[in-house]
Amino acid sequence: MELSYLINSIYMISPICRNRLYQLLNKFTRSYSKTDVEFLYQLIENKEPDKKIIEWIISKKATLKEITMDSKKRGEKFSLEWNEVLEGIKHPQFSTYLDIGCNTGSITVPFGQKLGLKSDKIYGIDVTNFGAQKIKPVSGFVYTQYDGYRIPHADSMFDVVTCSMVLHHVEYPQILLPEIRRVMKSDAILLIKEHNCYEPVLEWMIELEHLLYEVTDTDTTYDEFKKRYFQKLFTKKSLDTLMYSNGFTKMKIRSPKINQKYYTYNPTKNFYRVYVKTNI
Repeated sequence: MELSYLINSIYMISPICRNRLYQLLNKFTRSYSKTDVEFLYQLIENKEPDKKIIEWIISKKATLKEITMDSKKRGEKFSLEWNEVLEGIKHPQFSTYLDIGCNTGSITVPFGQKLGLKSDKIYGIDVTNFGAQKIKPVSGFVYTQYDGYRIPHADSMFDVVTCSMVLHHVEYPQILLPEIRRVMKSDAILLIKEHNCYEPVLEWMIELEHLLYEVTDTDTTYDEFKKRYFQKLFTKKSLDTLMYSNGFTKMKIRSPKINQKYYTYNPTKNFYRVYVKTNI
């Protein structure tokens, strides 16, 4: 989808897509006045180019609800979610944890602590920058930069690995996944969060969501985003197929709360998967 007409294309497809767009934009306009929100939707209805709409959003200094929360509360919120994913799943006694694509570690640390681990047993890796912003890790875990593919840790080192909203930005997952498998112990589990992109409009929605996150949360400009953004999305089925072909078996998520959490209010169709390392 050409970015210059991304927003309007979503808006014009159907009432269902329009509702998804409203849900998504609501995350980024919570601090707006009613007049501001009405003006934003008028820009869309007038079929103004995306760049004009995004630059107006930036000018209003939009803030996400999650971002306005302090990092401790935000970390607690999402680490609790990972903890819920584990509910009812048989797993080993955790002694070491790795978060792939950890960003600052604001979620990594509280989740590691919920696993009962000390800071020297909680690990996170990420690339140098998130968008236009250099990652500045918090304290409380072992942070290492990596190239996005080669994991700088020993074989069979981790009991549990998380990979949240990362794989769809990886151009060659067939390189990264064997690396993840390599650093996992024989009974380790892998927790993944991704988008279920089962129709083209969701691909556009997901791209728009990333655009809005970056222009409101980092120093990324609209034009910079257009030049460097990459995504290669999955459906639930295609992700399972990819994981199976790389030595992972899906485990059933038993938590009713997680299975229902994203059913209604979920414009970009986030979902969870838990995998175990297959013995081959």
